[in-house]
Amino acid sequence: MMKIQKRTQFLCLILALMLASCATTSESDPFARYSTDQLRQMGEKFLAGGELVQALKFLSQAELREPNNPSVQYYLGLAYDQRGSQAEAYDHYQKALTAKPDYAEASNALGSLYARQGKYDLAMDSFRKALSNPMYSTPFYAQFNIGRVYEMKGDKDMALQQYREAVHLFPSYSLAYYRMGLILESFKRGDEARQAYKMAILSNPDNVEAHLRFGVMSYTAGELENALYSLSRVVKLAPGTPMAEEAKRYLDSMKSVVGDQSKNSTPMGQIHAGNVEVLSNRDLMPEGPSLYTPSVPEILKAQVEFDPRTDGIVTAASEGKAGADIAPSLSPETQWKYIIQVGSFLTRENAEKIQKRLEYRGYSTTIKDCRHKVLGSIFVVQLKPIVDESKAGTVMVGLESEKHVTPVLIKVPEP
Repeated sequence: MMKIQKRTQFLCLILALMLASCATTSESDPFARYSTDQLRQMGEKFLAGGELVQALKFLSQAELREPNNPSVQYYLGLAYDQRGSQAEAYDHYQKALTAKPDYAEASNALGSLYARQGKYDLAMDSFRKALSNPMYSTPFYAQFNIGRVYEMKGDKDMALQQYREAVHLFPSYSLAYYRMGLILESFKRGDEARQAYKMAILSNPDNVEAHLRFGVMSYTAGELENALYSLSRVVKLAPGTPMAEEAKRYLDSMKSVVGDQSKNSTPMGQIHAGNVEVLSNRDLMPEGPSLYTPSVPEILKAQVEFDPRTDGIVTAASEGKAGADIAPSLSPETQWKYIIQVGSFLTRENAEKIQKRLEYRGYSTTIKDCRHKVLGSIFVVQLKPIVDESKAGTVMVGLESEKHVTPVLIKVPEP
């Protein structure tokens, strides 16, 4: 019996020492509890969140465990690339490709690095190598990047061709549509450019740059509903930026659309680009169909001269959003009215045709004369203001079946 007790005590002592040893190891090496794959995954998550220091800590530990792991080397390359350490990024991309020569994502990322350094031939070779892998899950990135290289070299025709191929591979590629729009606009192909910008917006409703160009071109063409909608989105998404300032200049020229000097209406002096909101049926029905399908992991986006995590869209934060004074402050008790604008026309005759059709269906309408810098008078057809938000939304949905109208809902403060 004594022998059994002593043996039990001895085993308990050994177990206690082992547990103490594990605790000491864990304290001295906080990464010991993780496998290499877990370290890599955590590094990826920190990288996706922009926390580069933490990403590098976990990925470096994974590299110590498996220095020839191509995924670890690739993500280390991305982390150093985002930090601006091009030499280190290059080394890790090369190590990833040495370990896995057909690593398409690493070839694409290396090509992006070459392109930013002005090494266009090397960049093109890397992008084409990525495309040559039939198992590459996101080939549209490399296709887009080839377009960017052609554009940098001044060959816009070839660039446009590559962007078309990129959206063929991935129809929701907002950035490719935007680049197409810029090229088509430079070619004076306005209708095609506006369609490209429209597709960029449908693919990503937060594409600020596409909204700005679409809004400006819509205003120039006299399509005030599209102009109001997209330009107001620019002010909302990127306050305090040069883009927002440009959008506000156009919105100010359309003040007469949303206010007048009548006794019971909002004085135009109170109308400001920052306190007018313009909505479409897409905004009122967020669960409806959309082209925007962000199904590709953000971290795989290694674009030429663009931040891999943001799809290249300029954000308000990156242009000094903090401290921007964008609009006079409104009281929490502010009352709102809702104006549904159904169309804008170059002749009063066409506006009156729409007005009569809508009034025949029971809508109460009015026609406003808006002064356009180039086109002169534009006749805007609106419904009488509504003070109930839900009713305004219901009316908007009811107008969907109407032909030759593109209704938008304009929300303005009452005096």
